[in-house]
Amino acid sequence: MGGIGKTTLAKALFNKLVNHFKARSFISNIRKFSLDSGLTSLQSKFLGDLNSSVPPRIHDIAKGIIYIKEAVHDRAVRLVLDDIDDAEQLKVLARGRHWFYEGSRIIITTRNKQVLTENIVDEVYEVNELTFLEALQLFSYHAFGREEPNKDF
Repeated sequence: MGGIGKTTLAKALFNKLVNHFKARSFISNIRKFSLDSGLTSLQSKFLGDLNSSVPPRIHDIAKGIIYIKEAVHDRAVRLVLDDIDDAEQLKVLARGRHWFYEGSRIIITTRNKQVLTENIVDEVYEVNELTFLEALQLFSYHAFGREEPNKDF
């Protein structure tokens, strides 16, 4: 289900742990990004986040896969893939655990569990719909920077 906080939760976890990883990437709204710009643009974005130097513009998915494997095999990576909706998106960015250095952490948000493959996913956490009070608290954090709104609201 959309709008229940998957991205917000992933962002919070990413921000909390970001300092523990020199190599990191948060790719937002992959569903839309992929439709608008294509899979090679996703690969370029990922590589750009991992490398301080500008990566080559990826024009071929197979070459992008090679570049990504080389970039992540020798260092721990923190990666968030937000709103994956097609298994192909996952395959071109993070095909399997064997690509990644030990200690790497990948968080994937999706509305469709069927796109998650066993060779990359260890655990699945389903975000439940927020209760009214939880939703109010989350809204208050974003709108007012505090746990609850003023009594006037």
